[in-house]
Amino acid sequence: MRHIEKHGYDVTTVIIGCYHTLEELQKNAVEFSKKHNIVSSNEWANMRLEDGLTGGDTSNNFTDISRQKISLRNLGSKNPQAKLTDKEALEIYYSCDSPEELSKKFNIGVGQIFGIKRKIYYKNLTKNIETMPGQYKGKSRVRTIIPADIVKFIYLKEESYSYFKEKFEVSATVVKNIKLKKSYKSITKDLGVAGSVKKYNLTNEDTVKIFYSPLTLQELSKIYNVHLETIRNIKKGISRKFFKDEF
Repeated sequence: MRHIEKHGYDVTTVIIGCYHTLEELQKNAVEFSKKHNIVSSNEWANMRLEDGLTGGDTSNNFTDISRQKISLRNLGSKNPQAKLTDKEALEIYYSCDSPEELSKKFNIGVGQIFGIKRKIYYKNLTKNIETMPGQYKGKSRVRTIIPADIVKFIYLKEESYSYFKEKFEVSATVVKNIKLKKSYKSITKDLGVAGSVKKYNLTNEDTVKIFYSPLTLQELSKIYNVHLETIRNIKKGISRKFFKDEF
């Protein structure tokens, strides 16, 4: 599916294979396009067959009809072509079944399952949900599905790893990669500086201020509401690693 960033739509890109020659790439791309009828299907945003060779910003090629087709995805069950009821779409969002199981159960493509969980499709239902979508925890590895609004929240929020773990059930590695723009960078690239992760309830800026502050250990402990020993370790340079590791 195309990423129509210029027009404000989020879409999911599906990698269907890796190929050693252009001929093999082109052949499989065309076959996949025809097999899944990606131009006519409501599960895909494509306005033409994929050939494995063209790409980039093709937004100027979209007609008014094409844009209408894409915008219909956001209407949920009000879309006259919708295959799901609002109740079914919410069930998919919260379900912890595998994408493949949900695809079979509701007779829709795996791409649409991901689209619902990422708040791309049926977002009239999910846009105000502050909790994470259900995650599959089976044997096969599936990347954690994080909607764009939650990615932005994690990127900008100054909090501890334990806070993010409790609120969104995401690991410290996931949080760190988001804040360092190693993952989901298409969502965070224009958001400015990431919020620091608090350690011992302190941001990196707090740590620097404590290190250079002329106040007593007791005063600093009271101001920042942390243990006296933590303040002492920062002053001694034992915790200067806070300066080096931004997250």
